[in-house]
Amino acid sequence: MILVDTNVLVAMSSRRDRLHDAAMALMISLPPGQGVLPTVLAETAYLINEAGGSGVERQFVRGVDRDFTLVTWLSQLVMRRASGEGPRARH
Repeated sequence: MILVDTNVLVAMSSRRDRLHDAAMALMISLPPGQGVLPTVLAETAYLINEAGGSGVERQFVRGVDRDFTLVTWLSQLVMRRASGEGPRARH
């Protein structure tokens, strides 16, 4: 699974974004089933709302279920590690 970050999602949401075409081409070139973290979803929704309004934000959020996999397990693992409850990464 490939995780998609905020910059790609924001660029995809606006044809006026200078990286829109590159973001769209990237996503088209990838296999289906890309993942997005809840924190990325929240940040993206906020930025899209700021730039385009609540209607554009609503459209984005509705499309997430259709186009992406919400990756909650990774966020939970990171939080457990940060709190000292989960396994530590080896260096």
